Amino acid sequence: MNKLQCAILRIMKAPEAILFLSWIVFAIAHCFFPVTLSDDAWFAEILAGDKATFANWLDFLVGRYFEWSSRTLIEGLLILFTRFPILWRVGDTLVCIAISILTVRLFNPERNLAKNLIVVTCIFLFPIPVIYEVGYIATSLNYSWPFAAALFALSPMIKRFWGREGRKWEYIIAFPMMFLAGFQELICATSVLALLGSLVYRIVSEKKLPKFEIGMLTVAAVMLIYMLTCPGNDNRSMLETATWLPEYATLGFFQKVELGFSSMIKTIFLKRNIFVLIFSTVITISVWLQSNKWWKKVIAVFPTVFVLFFGIFGDFFEEKIGAIESLRSSVGTLGTGLKLLTPATWIPDLVFVAILVMLLLSLRFAVKETKRYWFLFFVLALGAASRMAMGLSPTVWASGERIFAFLYAAMTVVIGALLNEWIIIIKQRILLKYR
Repeated sequence: MNKLQCAILRIMKAPEAILFLSWIVFAIAHCFFPVTLSDDAWFAEILAGDKATFANWLDFLVGRYFEWSSRTLIEGLLILFTRFPILWRVGDTLVCIAISILTVRLFNPERNLAKNLIVVTCIFLFPIPVIYEVGYIATSLNYSWPFAAALFALSPMIKRFWGREGRKWEYIIAFPMMFLAGFQELICATSVLALLGSLVYRIVSEKKLPKFEIGMLTVAAVMLIYMLTCPGNDNRSMLETATWLPEYATLGFFQKVELGFSSMIKTIFLKRNIFVLIFSTVITISVWLQSNKWWKKVIAVFPTVFVLFFGIFGDFFEEKIGAIESLRSSVGTLGTGLKLLTPATWIPDLVFVAILVMLLLSLRFAVKETKRYWFLFFVLALGAASRMAMGLSPTVWASGERIFAFLYAAMTVVIGALLNEWIIIIKQRILLKYR
């Protein structure tokens, strides 16, 4: 066997081999992604032909700030990448690779092959089309790129939670990464919640004020202020209300929160959603592997059955079962119409809350370690908050499924954690069998 063959064999046996293969898939896929669809085509016209000057680029961004959006940096890059798509193909490939590396560094510091396999499996389980929904360049720059920046920014905090100390350069880089991530409103607001959670946890557990979280909160707060004071965001909200949902202007704050909640539930539970079915099924199987108590198993099965009857096969069953048709149609363009003084209007939301409670209970049955459970609970809560926040926007329906990207990412983390539990349980049972 020559040196080249030996080197190849060593690489294939390395725990990172499966990661290398996934990176090759990312690179090949990006060679074929179309870059002239939907929003990509619109942004490509900004600097088309003789309009390709720095002055036009700057004038457009200034105008967008005052008329449409606070995502100044994102749209500045978006204009350039639609003009030169090869830059995006390389850049987005590197972002996908970076997300996989960051995930492995956070949750597999021991370089375990099985964990790397789980990470890659979860990456490809994630419903990737949602992050390319309105154009490959536009959607990725607005969702996966800020997500990667936020993941990098929050990495030292996550490491410390698990009893590991980040390197000095990670703490330094975290601040500009938080600044970059802050140009995406949902990421910025969700990061604030994550940092507040970490701040409270460290104050309670360590009895001192953590400088890192305070500094990061300052950066995130600055970006929130930038977003909230942007005149373009207010103008866009008025225009989008008139365009997409004129009735939205009549809603109060409580009704908007309910709209955010019920619209989220409609997509994940009341529509055909294979990813959510995988999520609930993994939790169900985990409980059946972990527990011998029948009532825990029944609770764990119920959400999966609900997803099957009301979501996956909902179109079929609603024609035959009135209760299914009634619940599926209960969420309209303005939510369920919940009224505090009319108990009958509470029913749909109470059903939705019951399903969520059973899912979270099932997750607790599946994850025995309390600290690990609360971490996963917090991650899911952040993901749900990022989607529910869309109830504060008139594009709650028009934005499509891409606004679920961060919730789906949170659910993917839970799937990965439970798959790792499966491996542990299976190993323990094999050892007991042959002891």
